[in-house]
Amino acid sequence: MKRFQSVVLGGTFDGLHAGHRAILSKAFEVGEFVTIGLTTDEYVNNIKYQILNIKYTNKILKRKKQISSYVIRKQQLEQWLKTKGYRDRASIVSLNDLYGPTIQKHVTCHMSHVTHFDYDAIIVSTETRPGAEAINRLRQKNGLAPLVIVEIPMVGAQDNKRISSTRIRGGEIDANGALVLPSFLRPELKNPIGTVYSNSRIRSEIVRDRGVQSVSVGDRTTETFLKEGLTPRLAIIDMQVGRKPYAWNQKFLKTLRKSGRVDYIKSGPGSISREAMRLIKKWGEHFSCHMSRVSCRVIIVDGEEDLLVLPVLLYAPLGTVVYYGQPSEGIVRVVVTEAKKRLAKGLLKQFTSK
Repeated sequence: MKRFQSVVLGGTFDGLHAGHRAILSKAFEVGEFVTIGLTTDEYVNNIKYQILNIKYTNKILKRKKQISSYVIRKQQLEQWLKTKGYRDRASIVSLNDLYGPTIQKHVTCHMSHVTHFDYDAIIVSTETRPGAEAINRLRQKNGLAPLVIVEIPMVGAQDNKRISSTRIRGGEIDANGALVLPSFLRPELKNPIGTVYSNSRIRSEIVRDRGVQSVSVGDRTTETFLKEGLTPRLAIIDMQVGRKPYAWNQKFLKTLRKSGRVDYIKSGPGSISREAMRLIKKWGEHFSCHMSRVSCRVIIVDGEEDLLVLPVLLYAPLGTVVYYGQPSEGIVRVVVTEAKKRLAKGLLKQFTSK
């Protein structure tokens, strides 16, 4: 049995990003029936920005026009509800102002076994809580009981800043909060961060590093380690080379899978997921504390692993040797130093630059 019979929430829900999904999921977690107020095009274009006292710069006006229409936003919302199995427990109503149906004494429910009811609670984020408090003041003025305010924290992107439709439209992040590689950085990242070795020379370099804490990023790079009877402390692969399926030697792939813990994550292409950053950071912290007895860790990426060299350089202990593939040239060898950490940190920070 749910905590509340009827809950309400409202929003523009443009793009239906991770923050939207979190607040919607919370509503269905605590409420038996959920009323979703979806802002109309008129409200988005004329009223909402006046209430929030946003200064109309040309940049803001341009972004405002990029917001999807009510019809498209409603279709996306209905599809998500259907996918999650929530459609029969939900009602979508048009929202023309801040208050919507929350200040009405009786609201018709579309569930067959309930005819009329008032809301028990309103679901908000930290950012939208002031709106709920304004609703409660007006409800009390109209002789209605205040709604219980259920607040969930803002969902952060990979850079710990909040996920927003504005940032997604601006190309900073994707709908899941992953940092997106800006186009101006692509040429710079094509340059090797360390020394490039041809395929014929890299094997001798790997053998020379025997006993040194090492990381391999890429399928062919990792398989080269295994062919020499060596296993890197961290191996990151995506089962591809050049964005085409890689024909692994099954003996080596089996050895890799058995060598330590295996994690499956999503990241890329062209972005670095929050999950990837968190997992690599956690590995680096654990590795630093337990270097002498840590086993191999394998990360298998659904997407693309290329950009994960940057968080590896940022979080790996000093002195770690990192190997990664350089398309059409060979394999890059780079030692983690303070300078390389600063470089990686600076590049990652630019992922959120305009």
